[in-house]
Amino acid sequence: MRCEMERAAIDYESFGSGIPLVVLHGMPLDRHASMHEFEPILSARAGWRRIYPDLPGHGRSPAAARITTPDELLSVLAEFVTATLGDARFVLAGTSFGACLAAGSSTSSVTGSTGCASTSPPSCAIPRGPARGA
Repeated sequence: MRCEMERAAIDYESFGSGIPLVVLHGMPLDRHASMHEFEPILSARAGWRRIYPDLPGHGRSPAAARITTPDELLSVLAEFVTATLGDARFVLAGTSFGACLAAGSSTSSVTGSTGCASTSPPSCAIPRGPARGA
């Protein structure tokens, strides 16, 4: 599937039904790495709608020249989540750089997240400051 937005287009796959779980891949990979990591476990558990996007410039998502910082990427991810899930609550998960994005979502424009899971997080700078809604 593809989500066309103002600043980017994001190609993604979705499996199952239930609580939305948006899984972000690391660099320089694509959604297939996340699917390989998460699907063996989650496909056997009912109640999760797993959403695997290709970040802009990865996999089947074209590069977007207007995204030059992690904060801009988080803004595009917020737009993607709103476009695909509306106002539904969801969980973010990520591996490596995707883990940094998932953690960074707590102080960004990504709203509606009820939780965050990280695997293999690198030594990235996690945004410091008041949590969203504080």
